[in-house]
Amino acid sequence: KTFGEGTKVDFVTVRAGSEVLSAMAGGSLDMCNIGSSPMVVGFANGVPVSMVYIYKNIIDSEVLVVQGNSGIKTVADLKGKKLAL
Repeated sequence: KTFGEGTKVDFVTVRAGSEVLSAMAGGSLDMCNIGSSPMVVGFANGVPVSMVYIYKNIIDSEVLVVQGNSGIKTVADLKGKKLAL
């Protein structure tokens, strides 16, 4: 419905985010629901992907990571910085 009448959609189920990344990198998957960890791995490895929607917020299992030499030690140190999720 979302893509319009006559649009062919194949829904597939995969076992892990690594399978999604392989399929996306190989051009055999156009859209997916993926966890934040595999998404970061994909970005870090140059997989040409974009995140367009955050499905849910997992408060007790998500973290903010900064470079060790960034000087960021507290949330207040983030003021004026560029952040990504």
